[in-house]
Amino acid sequence: MRRDLPGVGANLQEHVGTHLVNEVNTPTINSEARGLALMRNLAAFLFQRRGILTTSVGHAQAFLNTRPGLPAPNIQISFTAFAFDLDGQGRLVLRKAPAVSTVVCIARPQSRGRLTLASADPFVQPVIRHRLYGVEDDLDQVCEGLEIARSIMQQPQVAKYVTGEIRPGAGVHGEALKQFATMASIPLYHPVGTCKMGAVDDNEAVVDPNLKLRGIEGLWVADASVFPTLPVGNTNATSMLIGDKGADHVLRAIGRQPLGAKAMGA
Repeated sequence: MRRDLPGVGANLQEHVGTHLVNEVNTPTINSEARGLALMRNLAAFLFQRRGILTTSVGHAQAFLNTRPGLPAPNIQISFTAFAFDLDGQGRLVLRKAPAVSTVVCIARPQSRGRLTLASADPFVQPVIRHRLYGVEDDLDQVCEGLEIARSIMQQPQVAKYVTGEIRPGAGVHGEALKQFATMASIPLYHPVGTCKMGAVDDNEAVVDPNLKLRGIEGLWVADASVFPTLPVGNTNATSMLIGDKGADHVLRAIGRQPLGAKAMGA
């Protein structure tokens, strides 16, 4: 069965951001990830399940507005107690000196990309065009967030540990900061939207509010591709909820009530 749905592959969205990197005068994961310190931390993890190898990537999070009057935060800031450099081949490597990173990303991007097929052969990789800064205002908002992250690192409680700004560099502002963000920004691996959920009158919707593929019987989609727009934060929890919602719809369609439905009065 075939169905022409123009929204398939469209509406691709992704959180995008860049790093503010500061050198510090106190030990960080960078200084604890080599030599004897690394061996000590490996032993702590293997035998005690403790130490730096048990930590998450983001040690502190903030959601904030860079502009007055916004209905929800437009920037997410994540602080991490380590920092990377790029080697001669463009690969990420841990800095040797103690350093910290503050990742600044746009929470609700306006830019939209597209996912398309490169061939009728299903084993050929698709073409992914993110257009991460397809709307310049997204870039402007990230730069506004970078300036706020800088101000945080300059607060007295933090500044006493900071010895310098490595990237983008203390004198980089304005257009130079935009050039840095354009060059140094990365996707945060939160792609959504290419199988958009929407109402009957939404011509770009691929699935209906029950996650059923429009015009095809017996087929549902239950993953992050159905998000009409990105959530402000990470996509993991929302994806889990979509999976739970999808399971309920499938069970109802095949004549079985979802677990707990009677108790909830369904």
